[in-house]
Amino acid sequence: MSRRVPRIGSRWGSLAGGPVRVGGRQYHLVVFPPGTDDRDRRLLRLWRAWPVGGVLLALAALVVLRGPVGLPAALVVAPVVFLGPLLWLRHTLRRQRRDLVVVHADYLYGTGTPEDLVRCKRLVALGTRLIDAERAFDNGELSPVDFQRIWGEVHAQARGLVTVRRAAARGRIGSDHP
Repeated sequence: MSRRVPRIGSRWGSLAGGPVRVGGRQYHLVVFPPGTDDRDRRLLRLWRAWPVGGVLLALAALVVLRGPVGLPAALVVAPVVFLGPLLWLRHTLRRQRRDLVVVHADYLYGTGTPEDLVRCKRLVALGTRLIDAERAFDNGELSPVDFQRIWGEVHAQARGLVTVRRAAARGRIGSDHP
């Protein structure tokens, strides 16, 4: 697969994806709750990156502390280095995590369904709408209230895509079992 590079993303979230090496398209849309401020936006990005970054930080702490304090103490400190910030972020971002919308769409040539292609196109359309709204807002062509309204509409539509995917997955699981 190819490396995903965000097309754009600032106030509202990000849209990443595009062609994949195996043939097809893959998209990833992240929409922050409307009205998210700079601090919460940075913390939400940290929350999403923490599973990998936190493990790397804990491993680095383990390696660095193993010599000076010994392996048993380092084995105690490393999980604390991972879990401490994780629990703080979880507590600090309660509402924002609940309202964060993350939607994936994949379409592989040959094996993809028409629904998969429609989902990809829908994600790109939602992301493009936010990109255009943000550019218009930055250029003074859109008021803050109108930008928030568009952001809220796209957030609701993206949340609907997540709900549809979960319902479809539950339906497939339910149909496999009598």
